Amino acid sequence: MKLFAKSTLFYLLTSFIVFTIGGIVTYNEVKKEVDRETDYYLNETFQRLVGEMQSGKSISVLSNDKVRIDRLDNSMVKDTFRVYSDTISKHPLLNRPEAYRRLTRISKVNGQYYKFDLMDVLIESDDVYQGVTRAFIRLFIFLGLFVIAANTIFFRWILSPFYVSLQEIMFFNVKNKDGVTLPHTNTREFKLLNAFILKM
Repeated sequence: MKLFAKSTLFYLLTSFIVFTIGGIVTYNEVKKEVDRETDYYLNETFQRLVGEMQSGKSISVLSNDKVRIDRLDNSMVKDTFRVYSDTISKHPLLNRPEAYRRLTRISKVNGQYYKFDLMDVLIESDDVYQGVTRAFIRLFIFLGLFVIAANTIFFRWILSPFYVSLQEIMFFNVKNKDGVTLPHTNTREFKLLNAFILKM
């Protein structure tokens, strides 16, 4: 196998390993960010609902397919912290089960305790995975083509003194009094090779 092919395969294999690790890290980071933004949105919605209830709006007006507010018995409950969870629910428009992010919280509003159940459509893990995978495959293909093109140009430029020296050796004749004419090069290894050829 030629040096060009070996080096190209080495770079592509190294890139594939790096891209695989990078894809896993990117997937996890994107999923965390999606969950974080969804949780932030749900909490903002909760704060808005509390504000509207304090201003006099009824829970029947505020409730919908993504918001459920239940009045509770004051003697049996107390405020709770925010509880986030993933759940499956039927999408009202698509008419199929979809992944949702859910916020459940009990809070006191105007002297009355209420249980809040808020949901928002969550970007599914499969969608995040497919998006990251497609992006990294395209990037890897582009990198692969770039590596092949760059290696071709690089090897033609960097190895040209080597091939000239090789030509001189192949056509060398002891009867030729002129000896060999070796190319000038700035590459240390080729300088050593040329020095050794001249010494021979």
